[in-house]
Amino acid sequence: MDRKTCVELWSFVLVALLVCIPSAMAEDAGTEPPHLDWDQPVWCVKLGDKTLRVQCDQATRRCLVAPDTQAGGQPLRRLQECTWGRQADFDQARDLGWTMVDAVAEAPPGWYRDEKGRVFQVTFDLLKRFYLGAGWQPGFALAHEEADLARVRFDLGFEASWLSAGDRDRHAIRGLEGFVVIDDLEAQALLFAYDLSHASARPVLRLTTFFGQPRRHDLFMDIGWGMRLLDLHVHPHRAEGIIGLEFGELHAAWDIWQSADLYDHLRLEAGLAAEGMWDVDSDEARYFLTPQSRLEARFCLDRKGFHHLRGDIRWAMPIRLDRAFGQTRSRAGFRAGYELIFAAVNDQPLTFVVEAGLDYRDDLARIEADPWEVQIITGLRLSFWAPARLDEDLPALAGR
Repeated sequence: MDRKTCVELWSFVLVALLVCIPSAMAEDAGTEPPHLDWDQPVWCVKLGDKTLRVQCDQATRRCLVAPDTQAGGQPLRRLQECTWGRQADFDQARDLGWTMVDAVAEAPPGWYRDEKGRVFQVTFDLLKRFYLGAGWQPGFALAHEEADLARVRFDLGFEASWLSAGDRDRHAIRGLEGFVVIDDLEAQALLFAYDLSHASARPVLRLTTFFGQPRRHDLFMDIGWGMRLLDLHVHPHRAEGIIGLEFGELHAAWDIWQSADLYDHLRLEAGLAAEGMWDVDSDEARYFLTPQSRLEARFCLDRKGFHHLRGDIRWAMPIRLDRAFGQTRSRAGFRAGYELIFAAVNDQPLTFVVEAGLDYRDDLARIEADPWEVQIITGLRLSFWAPARLDEDLPALAGR
């Protein structure tokens, strides 16, 4: 794929997104029939050959009445269990002057049912998914003032995150995650990663002040940890023939700030990794013990899970363990990205991804390898099995 084709293709994608996103987010100006409430009991009544789903409010003497089938006669999907009632009771309520309002059947949290009875997912949890993606990843080598625009990226990954409210923990795993870039076959692959975030129930420091009425101020420190196994890098900074492998990494983490459901955070990590690097052409092998640190931010900007911001600043100091024992090198980087859900295919969210980063490393095995690289990534991802984004805040604690 040449440079002109790449630019034209992604110009078309960006224009399509600018057209689709505002229309998808615009509110429907028409009058919408009321919906039955998923959290309230539903009464099912058989009237001739039809079944109605009824939900009544005693205080207002008003009942919402919804058909049990779609407009084409197909049975409704994703309904809660109902209690069967008698037609005589329904007729009696109507004769007593109760208002009967045509409505739409209920839908589970995170789903929506339209006026035709069709149900579809409208919120998504992108911390629980398997994704496939494709996009454009030009590379910029600062030292040589070069730009490689004809680079196409394919990526995939699995991630899962769940909240243990009783333990005040959020667990997160990632696996089988990686990408490959064509035409230079740069690649990265991660076998497994685990992270634990914790919201402390006990303050690490209690400060009492005696200016006027005595007051106590609690300071909490939320400490977690994480690990990675087998993180492979091929051609870092496009130095041909260079293969790097992180055998394993272990780190402690301090969540400087967390949201009430531990979904969003500002997190500081410090850890140690064991690594190796090989130059395929010269058969040279190097081994490192690498202290490293990272400041990571993750924010979901809306409760429906449509807008995600991620970023990190990282630093590492590889220490040689082979012939040049004790020699140190440096690695640093910055990355920021935005992911937007703009459509769904069979209730599987389709997202637009844009990311930018700057990397520095002087630990590459070849002198001609450029220590600096600027990366820009734009692309689309199709995520599978992402459940609805639900409110699951931790129980409130005094002092927090």
